[in-house]
Amino acid sequence: MRQWKIFLAAIGMATIIACPALAAQNAKQRQEMTDIKSNCKDKWHTDYEMQDYCVRKQVQALNDVVHIMNGHLSQDEKEMLANCSVKWKQAAGADWEMTRYCYRKQHAAYERLNASN
Repeated sequence: MRQWKIFLAAIGMATIIACPALAAQNAKQRQEMTDIKSNCKDKWHTDYEMQDYCVRKQVQALNDVVHIMNGHLSQDEKEMLANCSVKWKQAAGADWEMTRYCYRKQHAAYERLNASN
């Protein structure tokens, strides 16, 4: 449960759930975008085409993770997502593509293991 709270805070959803202020939400979104750009720049240095591609892929992955998180998740699914978020945390933000990939793989295995025989 603690990891889920950390994960919610990491992507700014805690502010959305608590709804204390729209400004806080916007600030978190701006920070997430700054982190994504910084990570892509660190990875691709002076290859601006790849930086742009990296940013677009990370933003899409983040949107997918937020969409997953906003669904009706069981406690097991919440823990899977939180674990993947922790596993793929970076110095600034997270690797959202790998977080999404990790969750999808974990979720698929979870469903196979829990399928009716």
